[in-house]
Amino acid sequence: MAVGPADDGTPMIDTVAPPEPEPEGAEAPTASRLQVFGHTLSRVMASAWLWVWLWLTLIAFGWALSPAWNAWVVSSGSMAPALEVGDVVLTVAPEHPLGEDTVITYEHDGRIITHRIEETILDEAGRPIYVTQGDANRVADTWEVQPHDVLGVGRVAVPHAGLPGWWVSNGPVWLAVLFVLGTAAAAWWSTHPPDLPGARDPYAVGRHRAPRRVEIWMPTLWPRAHVLALLVAAVLVTAAGWAATDAFFSGQTANAANTFTAVDDFGPTGGYPGAVLASQPVAYWRLGEGGGTASDAMGLVDGSYDGCAASSTGLVDDPDAAAEFANCGIDLGNANPITKTQLDQRTVELWFRPASTSGRQVLYDEGGNARQIAVYLDGSTLHAYAHDNTWDTDLDVTVTIAAGTTYHVVAVLDATGNDLALHVNGSLVAMASKSDGADMGVRAGGMSIGRASGQMRYHDGQDRSTNAFTGTIDEVAVYDRALTIGEIQDHWAAGN
Repeated sequence: MAVGPADDGTPMIDTVAPPEPEPEGAEAPTASRLQVFGHTLSRVMASAWLWVWLWLTLIAFGWALSPAWNAWVVSSGSMAPALEVGDVVLTVAPEHPLGEDTVITYEHDGRIITHRIEETILDEAGRPIYVTQGDANRVADTWEVQPHDVLGVGRVAVPHAGLPGWWVSNGPVWLAVLFVLGTAAAAWWSTHPPDLPGARDPYAVGRHRAPRRVEIWMPTLWPRAHVLALLVAAVLVTAAGWAATDAFFSGQTANAANTFTAVDDFGPTGGYPGAVLASQPVAYWRLGEGGGTASDAMGLVDGSYDGCAASSTGLVDDPDAAAEFANCGIDLGNANPITKTQLDQRTVELWFRPASTSGRQVLYDEGGNARQIAVYLDGSTLHAYAHDNTWDTDLDVTVTIAAGTTYHVVAVLDATGNDLALHVNGSLVAMASKSDGADMGVRAGGMSIGRASGQMRYHDGQDRSTNAFTGTIDEVAVYDRALTIGEIQDHWAAGN
């Protein structure tokens, strides 16, 4: 309302007309019961999501703020089903000697491992030495653990709490992005959902509170009620989880993967081949034929044997045979679907047992003199080698091996990330780096197993030499991505 003088000097009053009354019989907008139920349920689910992750994070990492506790994120499935990738194990300081069935976190060969003590041995001085084994592994670890290597004794396992961080550091990153976006959406929806027409907002107070148009379900004590319900649920979940955790840390957890009673367990979807296929290789040669065609389990590139024979047994825990090489090889052709594409990542995985360490012997060859990915022996030195004539440097990583010994070898190339890593028997043993951030171009040369394809390049620049391998090769797989450490360790455990 405005008040002021008119032209004749008399006061003038302007008024704002009141709103027109609603026509008689008109109904105010209302929300259906189904709309309100869906609206309320979505808010409950969004709030539950936030509370679950808050609760897991507080348990997993809140305790670790204390100097008496440490938190470790599980990176492989060797302790499945009790511990899966992304779970968090909370440990306390050890008090030696430790008994059998104790779950310990320890350092071995630069890796942090959480396994169960299978046996405690006392040396001549009365000091304990521990033999460990993963619940999912069929055999004990081949190394011994000294007391000074033990970082902690497991006390609490928190499921999934470390998954977001694991996705960020090990991939797939899109899952981490999806998790962040989903959590942000849940936070927004649980606190700022859109209004429903005709439904009273239980958070509204005072004279601005919307009138209740219909008698439908909408808790009037929503804030306190749902907080109390979520708190009770969290306590119940924690109590159940604590019972499971207590059972896990007091004795070995049953795992069906430990029992192999029929050949079917080693079929195309189980055992070692099942672990490989789960990682989705682009090509996978099991090498059990011994002659004729070397079949690619992925159906992409079949090879042809040239004088090789079948071994009576394979190199992995599996009924399938392996290929015996003696001045022979497997030709995988030139310019096949594997070599004719540019790549930023490549993983080559195989098992082998050399009959000797004399001379240069090729295990896997992909490419030619201009661009090359290879795994080969130079005497007793195992090389994983990658070369592109546009790079600022070649990538060459090595480790010493012995004749007559079986090895699981995984070479992981991340060209854009400038790294080539060599993993042997589940452990990262060497890594090399370049600095240009360039991918690898099309490999125009051939591809072969057990000898060079003809134009292969080596770390010293030599090429055009066959350099055939003598010994056994088994289970060769090629991936168009970088396998994670967890996958590599899982494959090693499945085949060992």
